[in-house]
Amino acid sequence: MPKLTIGYYAVRIGCKSGIYMNWEECKEQIHQYPGALYKKFYTKQQAEDYINEENYDEANILKVWTDGYCENNSKKNALASIGVFFNDDDPRNLLERLPGIYQTDNQAELYAAICALEKVNNEQDLIVFTDSICVINCCNVRNPKKNFDLVNRLNDLLKE
Repeated sequence: MPKLTIGYYAVRIGCKSGIYMNWEECKEQIHQYPGALYKKFYTKQQAEDYINEENYDEANILKVWTDGYCENNSKKNALASIGVFFNDDDPRNLLERLPGIYQTDNQAELYAAICALEKVNNEQDLIVFTDSICVINCCNVRNPKKNFDLVNRLNDLLKE
């Protein structure tokens, strides 16, 4: 199942092996530790597999980058667009205007993530790279204050 997250830091060999949620915690376990082995992952399962040396095959993970942009954000004359990038010359790549009349940067970010998820099958692990705290929070915290239709659609796709 696709997941959106900031990252997991897996320490295979260090002061204390484990999975850490931020770089500072990870660094405490590896700093000046001879032969430390660690790596950042975007799903907890990948981090666990790395620590256990099981089933980890980065080549089988599909990666997609998404972005949304809105000029004159939240104003009457706002114009938003989205970008979805899988790889060079990939037919799933997308660059288009955000549909609708009222447009915001958060709508564009959410819509870009939705478009990315709609373009893949669920049989392959997927990492969605986004710079949007809105998208990350909507997927992990799930307490939206606006854009309920987009947030609900995104969460439905993540459940598939």
